[in-house]
Amino acid sequence: AIEEIKSKTFDLILMDINLKQPMDGLMLAKYLRDENVFTDKPILALTAYKISSDVITLKSAGLDGVIRKPILKNELLIKLSEFL
Repeated sequence: AIEEIKSKTFDLILMDINLKQPMDGLMLAKYLRDENVFTDKPILALTAYKISSDVITLKSAGLDGVIRKPILKNELLIKLSEFL
């Protein structure tokens, strides 16, 4: 994923939080921000977890918002329109 993000242009990243090791989605988002790989565009977390109490954790990892699974088309379009 890192090489793809470095070599192509994206308007937004939809980041699954529950990625397999060596990095989960929070770690990858933090890496992208800290290493200035994807700094000027939004990263949205995709998750089935209830994380309302962890908004600070998400923000500190560099995530700009959350889309909860299961994803409904209308909700996805609304959320994307907020960031694009």
